[in-house]
Amino acid sequence: MDVARARRIERPAWLNARTVAGALLFALAFVSGQRLLADARTTVPAWVAARDLATGTLVTADDLRAVDVRLPAEVVSRYVTTPEDVTGARLARPVAAGELVPSDALAAEGPADATAVTVPVAPEHAAGGALRPGDRVVVYATFDARGADARTVPVVQGAEVVGVVAAGGLVADDETIAAVTLGVPQRDAARLAFAARNAELDVVLQTGVPGAYDGAAVRAGDFP
Repeated sequence: MDVARARRIERPAWLNARTVAGALLFALAFVSGQRLLADARTTVPAWVAARDLATGTLVTADDLRAVDVRLPAEVVSRYVTTPEDVTGARLARPVAAGELVPSDALAAEGPADATAVTVPVAPEHAAGGALRPGDRVVVYATFDARGADARTVPVVQGAEVVGVVAAGGLVADDETIAAVTLGVPQRDAARLAFAARNAELDVVLQTGVPGAYDGAAVRAGDFP
């Protein structure tokens, strides 16, 4: 009688080390991808400037607007994420409207001698009305413009534009500059206030590296 020979069950050819390694790599990639997608859907609260904020601004709640952002944790840590971190602090540099407030933009303490002075100025005497908070300017005052003692004197250099006061124009939504608020050292505040009341002012946008500033007046007799 013939006895049936037992057949050995052979391992499928596709089940080998290379196949197992490939499956593991695929699983790891899948899990990592799902984690990245989850992180991409996760938002964290942050705070942006509700308006242009100049250097030295004492930040209030009205200056901030809450937003949800999708950023890596190491990037989010560079910005203010709670209002308590910034409210009541002074800015060490300008922050534009809509910009996330960086943690390093907060000054340890405000400048000891900084003060803000608002002076009226016509657009044609204020860089064509193109001044913005954060700009650096030189202020010139012309005294007795039509008199025998006409003279133009530089009042302050390197003043920062803290704010711009606009006035409505003849056309709807047409606004022109009417005054600027400048951040200046206290030693220059009285000079600037006096010039604003007794002279015609020119607010000149300062670009590049400032040159020598000797405060010398220019008089009508200086011209041939």
